[in-house]
Amino acid sequence: MLVCCGQPSASHSEKLNLEIMEVHDRLMPKMGELYKWEKKLRAEALNSPDSALFLRHAEAIAEANEYMMDWMRNFKVNFEGTEQEKEQYLLTQKQGIEQVQLLMTTSLEEAKKYLINRAL
Repeated sequence: MLVCCGQPSASHSEKLNLEIMEVHDRLMPKMGELYKWEKKLRAEALNSPDSALFLRHAEAIAEANEYMMDWMRNFKVNFEGTEQEKEQYLLTQKQGIEQVQLLMTTSLEEAKKYLINRAL
């Protein structure tokens, strides 16, 4: 391990883990926003002739939320294996959390866009 200024350098797997946690930490505050928007869309669906569209957006948000919950349940913080196995595991997990990020962002943006365009 390389040492600079008395600090050991982080391994590639440690760096990947930090990157994963950064994405996770950015997404966690959005969980409440997801819930709020899903609830709002379902409420709007009750009184709208366009209820199917409201529900479609609510379901997309619910799905994004469920993907996040699944990812968190399945993520192994203390994955054990060789450095190569850890890297492969973390690369897969990074792709997973990036997919969650895309689903969360897209579902929220689409729902907001739908409500804004509907109000016009």
